[in-house]
Order: sequence, then C-alpha cells, then structure tokens
Amino acid sequence: MILAMMRPTTFYLWAHSEFEELATKNFELLLLDHDVIYVEQTGPSNGVHEEIENAWNNYSLYGSLCDRLRKMLQTTNQDIGILQSQYLLSKAKGKRFVFEKSPQDCSWVVDAEEKLSNMWINYPFSYMEKVKSEFLKQYLDCQIPREEQVILEILALDSPLVLFGAAHTQLPVMTLEKRIVRTQFPFDLYPQAYEIQVIDEFRRTGILNPDLYACEIIESVLYHAFKSDEQQPAERAALLANAYTGMMSGGQIHEFRESFITLKKLGASASQCWGIFCKRSNLPESHEMLAEYRLA
Repeated sequence: MILAMMRPTTFYLWAHSEFEELATKNFELLLLDHDVIYVEQTGPSNGVHEEIENAWNNYSLYGSLCDRLRKMLQTTNQDIGILQSQYLLSKAKGKRFVFEKSPQDCSWVVDAEEKLSNMWINYPFSYMEKVKSEFLKQYLDCQIPREEQVILEILALDSPLVLFGAAHTQLPVMTLEKRIVRTQFPFDLYPQAYEIQVIDEFRRTGILNPDLYACEIIESVLYHAFKSDEQQPAERAALLANAYTGMMSGGQIHEFRESFITLKKLGASASQCWGIFCKRSNLPESHEMLAEYRLA
C-alpha cells in the first residue's frame, strides 16, 4: 500500500539470461505503477551507457529515434540483449530509463558460465569443484564492488524500489535500511535456483558446497531438458527442474549424472536420459508434478 502511494517509484531491472523470464505478465503489471526503469549493463560504461540512456529516453519520452536505435528496433537478430531492448522499448513507452554506469567489467561472466556448463560432462566432479571454486572467487571479486556501485546509483534515484528477479539476493539486504524495497519474481512460485544458493553460500563462507553444486548441475540439465527437448514454457521448466532436483537424494543425483554422461555419449537427448532415469527411480511423471502446482 505504501509503495502504491509513493509514485514515482523506481522499478529496478537486473537483466535475465532467459528472455521468457522478462517478458512476463508480472513484469507488465509492474510497469503500470512504475515510472523509472533501471537497466543492467554488464560491461564498463566508458561513456557509452550514457549515450544509450539518452537515446532510449529521447525515444521513450519524446518519440525521437536516432539511426542506431532504429536499426536495433528493426533487426530480426535473436540475441537476448536485442530481444530485451526491443521488448522494453515497446512495453515501457513513456517511462524514464536509467542505465547502470558501473566501471566494473563483468561481461566475461556469461561466457565463463557457458564454458563451465559444457565442461562437467567431460571431467571428474572433483576437478569441476576446483574450477567452480576459482570461478566463484573471480565472480565475487567482480560482482561485489559492482553491486556496491549499483546500490549508490539506485539509492540516488530517491524513491521506493522494486527488484525484479532473483539473481542478486544481497541487493535487498544492502538497500533495506535506506529504502522501501521488495522483490518481484518473473512468475508465481518462482523457485530459488541452486545456482543462486551456491553463490550465496560461497559468498558467506568462501567454500564451495559440493552437494549444492551437484544440485546446480542437475537442475540446469533438467531445465534445458524440459525447455528445449520437451518445449515446456520457462515457468514450467524452472518449477519441474527445481522440484525434481530437490526430491532426489545425493546418491540419486550422482547416479543420474553418471547415467546422463553415458547415455549422451550414445546419442540420447537430455529428455530421454531423464525419462529413463525417472522411470527406473520411480519418480513421479512431470504431469503429476505440474498438477501439484495447478499447471497441468
């Protein structure tokens, strides 16, 4: 109620790796009540972000379209950054955009995460633990000062704050004493991914939890199996992947990992690997799981 009375409020967007987690009903409902959108930029500013911010605001607020922005809006490139930009500019007409201007360069993170996700199938888990630990050290060395700078930027906007998404769990904690703040997720029943749990625990302890990391790997495998192979919407894929991972014992998780590696080398899809294991382990079928969430 307080948030509704204190417009203009600030809606904070931390961009998502899945376009479907941005283009949601929850996002569009938030846009109705928020006048300012703060947009993530993972690379260092170097003055470029200010130029883009001006171009976006000239178009959103005044209808003025520069050549660079016109080309971006007209392209059919399916790059996630372009898709997000096209979506935001189409849905948030009349809103003011504020772009992140942190000097930290975290653009390497996406490529590093992609490399990690492709490595685990070819290397022993003990080796992957070491690689993941080193990645997390570098990640936090980059992200912590970046988040501190982001906090200064969004607090300078001097208005109530809504964080959209679940990736940066420390931001609500860091802003709570100085600003009315709440978190809004892309969809209802949004699960906290094991990837985020791994990062948070490493941030607290400086030690990688191998059990959580094993869960992170399996959850990612299952998400892509449900989303890519079975063509489930992102919402259902995320819920299923998280729920199945959570109900498996440590032994089952490692058993599935070994089974997956063996079957993939024989040409099976991720969905086929999971179907075989699920049946053998007497786990409930996906339609039964979705029925519990009333999504069947």
